[in-house]
Amino acid sequence: MKAGFECMPCILTQALNTARLVTDDRETMARVMAAAHDYSRDMNLALTPTTLCTPLYRMIEELTGDPDPYAGMKRKYNDLALELYPEACKLLEDYPDRLHTALKLAVAGNIIDLGIGMKFDLAEVVAEVAAGDFAVDDYDSLQADLKTARSLLILGDNTGEIVFDKILVEELRPYGLVLTYAVKAGPIINDSTLEDASYVGLDGLCRVITSGSNGIGTPLAEVSREFREVFDRADIVIGKGHGHYESLSSSTPRPVYCLLRAKCSLVAASLGINLGGVAFKLIEPVAGS
Repeated sequence: MKAGFECMPCILTQALNTARLVTDDRETMARVMAAAHDYSRDMNLALTPTTLCTPLYRMIEELTGDPDPYAGMKRKYNDLALELYPEACKLLEDYPDRLHTALKLAVAGNIIDLGIGMKFDLAEVVAEVAAGDFAVDDYDSLQADLKTARSLLILGDNTGEIVFDKILVEELRPYGLVLTYAVKAGPIINDSTLEDASYVGLDGLCRVITSGSNGIGTPLAEVSREFREVFDRADIVIGKGHGHYESLSSSTPRPVYCLLRAKCSLVAASLGINLGGVAFKLIEPVAGS
């Protein structure tokens, strides 16, 4: 999907939220916001939102000298999700299809998006999403794919959310798949890294790799050879969150299931759902990608 005018104020909000975590020095804040303003004014709206946002966070790192502004928040939400994990697992018993419910629990954690600054009660969101329905649901297609698949790749997203992805991984293990989970190669917003995967115990359930980049979403021009080989060869790929949907929905070279909550009007419109709705949507390959 392409960016829109809605992305311009969002860029400024993300810059402000991030700068506040790093400093209370007004001069530094002014430099960050002035740079973000200039950047938002000149950015190319023909690009994807992820392509536009990644340079913003790299610019903020350069201006503040802090490579990981969300470090403390990431640990906080990993710990909160780990506290909720036992109760979330019990929800699997309340519904007839455990894998379908695990997908819902995995997308419930997608509410943890600290860059855009949404307020939420994680426990309430988990219970609400588990009991609800996907606004777009290509689960039947996934079930068909699972009958012949030998390998599956999950493109991880945020910290905290990664804990609920453990439930999804656990429910996929009986299918006898080679399971791989991909995280970022370095800090960007509150996205998960190898350290987070180890902290929540995900690396004990499946193979964990990095994308080779800290770019938001799946920046195929930046990823490592190892990641690209796994991405291309996996029988099934599931991308978690806005970033993977934004970066792949109009340019994916292969089918990708996108599992996300629509947290902005632009993404909601692209999916054809209401703001706040959750989707499990199969994105088909784009010619020429």
